[in-house]
Amino acid sequence: MEHSEKTERELRTKLKANQYVDEIIDEIIDFLKEYKYIDDYRYTERYIEYKSKSRSYKQIKAELFKKGISSEVIKGNFENIEANEKITIQKLVNKKRIDWNSLDDMDIHKLMGDR
Repeated sequence: MEHSEKTERELRTKLKANQYVDEIIDEIIDFLKEYKYIDDYRYTERYIEYKSKSRSYKQIKAELFKKGISSEVIKGNFENIEANEKITIQKLVNKKRIDWNSLDDMDIHKLMGDR
């Protein structure tokens, strides 16, 4: 196996390509999940953090979906990142003594880098 992190689907595909039977693949996947060697949620979180600097969220979602990540996991990770960004922006706004409640949606989107 390569040393790069894989999604569950990518690993299943690789194992099938190497002629492993489904029962063995299931056992391997269960073992790796139990010991947190594969974790699609963590993979998605890292992938979004890394790729968000060079790709749109729409592109990232499509790439993750192609890798076998469920839409629920993708959505959950995007919500966490957006919530963290909003907290960071609120701190910056407070530091500059701007009234957060006086900002309209357009101002907030500008501060967040409007996705």
